[in-house]
Amino acid sequence: MLQTFVPDPHGPYPKQPHSAWGSVEEDGSICFRMRCWQRAFAPQWEQVVLAAHVRQLVREFVDKALNTDADGPGPDSA
Repeated sequence: MLQTFVPDPHGPYPKQPHSAWGSVEEDGSICFRMRCWQRAFAPQWEQVVLAAHVRQLVREFVDKALNTDADGPGPDSA
């Protein structure tokens, strides 16, 4: 999921967090928890990706993978 979703920058820092951990909620949304890499003592913050957005990201990821496969044989098809 982290390869398809880009977390918002935290506060005044324009960089994204180096790592985030998340959990899938009962409604299908994903709650990411992150820490500020520049301020070790800053509290962690959360960003929720709503279930509808998760479905959209997964659909786009799968469609892209299927289109890539349709473009030609992969390296394992010899």
